[in-house]
Amino acid sequence: MGLVDKGLSYTAIADKLNEMGLEKPRGGVYESQTINMTMYQRKKRAAREGEQCFFLKSIRLVEN
Repeated sequence: MGLVDKGLSYTAIADKLNEMGLEKPRGGVYESQTINMTMYQRKKRAAREGEQCFFLKSIRLVEN
């Protein structure tokens, strides 16, 4: 992810990973679309983690 922070394009990142001899987790070479989807999913995950939660302070039991 540091390569994106350095300003490299997705194509440049894919080329660099392929030059290093790395394969995708399920095999095959990296493509710019692979890097794009990885970044998209990372941003979605970060947004979910930043969502606010709420907690109930008290619960009142009601008898029937």
